[in-house]
Amino acid sequence: MQNERVIDTLLRQGFIFVVANKKFLKKRRFRLYGNIIVHVKTLKPALFLDHNYNERNFIIAVLRRERIKIYFAHPMIEYDTLEEEKNISLIKKHFKNATIVNPKKYRFKDMDSYLRVVSKCDVVVFKKFKEFITAGVGKEITFAFKRNIPVYEILGEEIVRVKELQNEILNRDETNYLYKIASKL
Repeated sequence: MQNERVIDTLLRQGFIFVVANKKFLKKRRFRLYGNIIVHVKTLKPALFLDHNYNERNFIIAVLRRERIKIYFAHPMIEYDTLEEEKNISLIKKHFKNATIVNPKKYRFKDMDSYLRVVSKCDVVVFKKFKEFITAGVGKEITFAFKRNIPVYEILGEEIVRVKELQNEILNRDETNYLYKIASKL
């Protein structure tokens, strides 16, 4: 749990890599979180560093501050709306030094193409539609969980870390039906 909080803090500050020496990696004392490699002993000291850290030649860790890539998984019905703009602003406010990857700019015909984009991101932030997880968003979130990519949910004016889904994911037909009903309101 402590590690998760430190990971969240690192992500929010824009740190995306912890790189260690070969001896360290051979012992496999690390965990992969999306594109972030973390070792328990490096977490506390590394939190405040953005330069080399050396502890009796045991671990050499380097944190590089770069623009973190955040995939914004949200329902297609919210593309090009004020709601979408508001949520993107909220993500930028929550995650400093971030690049938002918005699936609306791709318009792929198959879901696998979107999942390839998710795999290249450091974090996934998702938004439900009317308390439902739509089919495409559900696939993107499930894929991120399988890849150990940290997943966050937009809840009102907050963004919170999610470790497992509490809601069922709608299938494609249910999602289309929900969009049809919503467009009539």
